[in-house]
Amino acid sequence: MPFDWGSPDWDSGYPDIAYGTIHKQPRFLVVWSDGNNHKPGTPSFPWTGIWGSFVDPTKADYTPGIPENSPFPISLIHSHMGTFQPYKPRVTHNRSAETFFVAWHEVPVNIPENDPVCTHIRATWVDYLTYDPLAHPYPNAVISDDTCTCLPQPSGPQFCDSEEDPRSPDIAPFGSGGAVVVWHEDWELDPTDQEVAGNLFGFGPPPNDAMANAELIMGTDVTLECMVLGGTQDGGASCGNTLDEPDIWYEFTAPAHGVLRVSTCGTNDMFGPDAGMDTVLSLHEANGDQLHPLACNDDVDLSQNPDACMETDTGTQYDSYVNWALSAGQTVLIRLARYSETISGHCMIHFNFVEGGGAGRVPAQELWNGPPLRMEQALGGQLNLYWGPSCLNSDIDYEVYEGVLGDWTSHTPNLCGTNNVTEALIDPRPESTYYLVVPRNAAFEGSYGTNSYGDERPRSFAACADQIIAECVP
Repeated sequence: MPFDWGSPDWDSGYPDIAYGTIHKQPRFLVVWSDGNNHKPGTPSFPWTGIWGSFVDPTKADYTPGIPENSPFPISLIHSHMGTFQPYKPRVTHNRSAETFFVAWHEVPVNIPENDPVCTHIRATWVDYLTYDPLAHPYPNAVISDDTCTCLPQPSGPQFCDSEEDPRSPDIAPFGSGGAVVVWHEDWELDPTDQEVAGNLFGFGPPPNDAMANAELIMGTDVTLECMVLGGTQDGGASCGNTLDEPDIWYEFTAPAHGVLRVSTCGTNDMFGPDAGMDTVLSLHEANGDQLHPLACNDDVDLSQNPDACMETDTGTQYDSYVNWALSAGQTVLIRLARYSETISGHCMIHFNFVEGGGAGRVPAQELWNGPPLRMEQALGGQLNLYWGPSCLNSDIDYEVYEGVLGDWTSHTPNLCGTNNVTEALIDPRPESTYYLVVPRNAAFEGSYGTNSYGDERPRSFAACADQIIAECVP
């Protein structure tokens, strides 16, 4: 695969290369120093500095100039100054962050982009596949600990070498979102004063990394972009596997009785189908055991939540969804973590609070409000179902489900409402069929009844509404 980016005239060199993935797309990133290049799309705009280019290893040949293999600037310096020397770049790939990290040595020039005016080691990261001049490169970080004491320069006061001259950097990935850089320091005024130094850089810990610093959610319908890169772990979940993975925290207080729904819908497909992060969500008591949550979900269960994430997900279902009934004034903590051994760190999180309590159940025996569900044949071969009212006065309607006898999880909606009438006339299926009646209120459906072991029957995979079961009041 021959290729030659070169430079328009002169002064390109010191190449380095690393391999890794960005948004699950394999790439080589080649970096080099270039003393005479130009801003992409603006031939008259000089851009001296560190440049790079991706190489797609899945391609059989290489064509210079196509967008995914075109050189782009990595450093911010863009002025032709004879004594300015960005050089010896080194690149590495952090698999956890799906990000390339680059460090290099700069001899300074007195322009605003090079503040502070010192010889130093700079570094930045590349987590994009397509260079966007409005968003990239990220602001370069000065990571060498130099004194900024200027040595005399024959070219005038606008140029300055640091008293400690850092040079010859090397770089390696570190943690969930960073890199470690080492370099050689040489104090020119004392040839015997030489040492090896180093520093960490990259994505800093998110502000809500620690449970004690959970971000407060204000409002009942909130969508946020988020990041776990650079974070640490200080909680646990009862589902999925988040061992040794970064997590972030949120806090929500219910303004009234109701149900809080939280999801990471859109995260897994943020950069294309299945190219984003695999998440795990859990809800915890504000002052409880943070290793044993109230509710937990790894991958949203479409049989229980058929409408969850349908508008945002096109790939495999790796986003998460939890809901929980809250009383007025109750506070919960929400933990978002990355599934173990997966990659990336960008995420979306949605909070939706629906005011109102759960729904109840129709009578299973002659205990309250009337008879249990009964059936009789009507004229024309139809069936007439009738039942006693819900155990909760706040329930305003009823749903009728039907399933194939013997498969007790096969029930699907026949009617999603009866106008609050406790009977229904239906056309029966040709096969042997069972029927369930489920009460509902304005927001949620209630119980499907219990089986002979006293366990709640499973919710339909095509349910008419979200389910929250409230305690009956006889």
